Amino acid sequence: MKKWLFLMSLLFLGSCQSVPFGLNENTGGDAFTTYEYEPFSGFVSDVYESSALINIDHGLIDFSNMPSEIEVGDRVRISFNGDIAESFPAQADGTRSEIVSPPAPEGASYSEKEAIQQALKQAEEFPPGDEFLDYRYTTFTNYLAENDVWEISLHIFGEEDERVFQIGGDEEMETDWGYLSAKDEHFASIFTERDGLVQFTNLTIEAAIGDRIHVDYDATTRSLPPQANGSNAKLVPAETVDGASLSEKEAIQAALEIAQNQSGSENPLLYITAANYLDWEDSWGISLSDFYTDEAHYLLINSEGQDKRANRDCETHPLTDFAPTCFTGFVTENQLISDGINGLISFSGLNHSIEIGDRIDVVYFLVRESYPASSDAHFSKIITPPKPEGASLSEKEAIQTAIARYREHDPKTDFPPIITFTSYRESDDVWEITIEDERYEIE
Repeated sequence: MKKWLFLMSLLFLGSCQSVPFGLNENTGGDAFTTYEYEPFSGFVSDVYESSALINIDHGLIDFSNMPSEIEVGDRVRISFNGDIAESFPAQADGTRSEIVSPPAPEGASYSEKEAIQQALKQAEEFPPGDEFLDYRYTTFTNYLAENDVWEISLHIFGEEDERVFQIGGDEEMETDWGYLSAKDEHFASIFTERDGLVQFTNLTIEAAIGDRIHVDYDATTRSLPPQANGSNAKLVPAETVDGASLSEKEAIQAALEIAQNQSGSENPLLYITAANYLDWEDSWGISLSDFYTDEAHYLLINSEGQDKRANRDCETHPLTDFAPTCFTGFVTENQLISDGINGLISFSGLNHSIEIGDRIDVVYFLVRESYPASSDAHFSKIITPPKPEGASLSEKEAIQTAIARYREHDPKTDFPPIITFTSYRESDDVWEITIEDERYEIE
């Protein structure tokens, strides 16, 4: 059938013209995969009676005189000598070719070839943009050994974006559940553990923003954000919270509205990543992010639907007189924060991008007694200020320099530094960094 469609496409695209090529040792297949084996030219996308359709770095080419044992998903290495017919797909002689498909990775459920075959089968549910140009071909493969999953990227002719199919691992490819964060006539946006934010089509259930939704899906596009066809969607009941003034859904809706109004982005795409009820103060902790800016937010929604954290007094701070902001403390070592109240706190779950000297805002509740004290970060955000106008150093750079001097003064100490105050003197471009009781002037 596809061969007939291919022949019909030639009638639409005009007669074939030939372009002379010399001997072409085509081994550009390494651009199509992260799974290294022998040099190869491309992947077999379809096999006909007397030829095979192969995606190489020239594009799709229909090669004649291929090995009789060739199958869809094979890697092939081709040296072709002669003309390439400028049809679509192009045509060439593949007499000098060999199959170089790798074996399955150690412990893998599927070989690459089998994974490509599975992905192409799943892709059949996505109709082509033009029935006369029904082509689906592999553009990239990646094996995730820790999950025993193949990621197979396919291009379906007529679609703008590639689709990524995950083969292996959890064969059902389903989410547990996620919060419905946005919806319109085309998409429903849901945060998934596997792929992050996904915009789903074909969700046939009636759902409101903040609902928990379970959905199955096989593949996502390479668009931003990724898109997928959802199936078997169903509502997942939220846990009943005794004594809560607001339901989880109501708190999420309030948080999204507040974050939308506060966002500096012109068209933010906000999505919910977590919601937790804090019974001791009848509030909901709502974690959300903006897809386009990658900015994270944490709102503490009280019984009135307002953000309690927005009412914090940030005019003064016990750790600095330089551009005070609402922040918890300074990073002094990996995962250690000097907070001005507990001295030092060792946090688990902090933002992975933190560096020494950063200001960081942390949401935490229980502090465990130890030295240093320890706690779990429910949310963390770096809010390090920029360098003052005309200053030689930023606050962060000054703190790093001060800590280095502190270490030089007492190199044998095992105690981490505790930053107790920072101040900037604009008159002579000097930072005063106080570590415990010792003040360092940093120029």
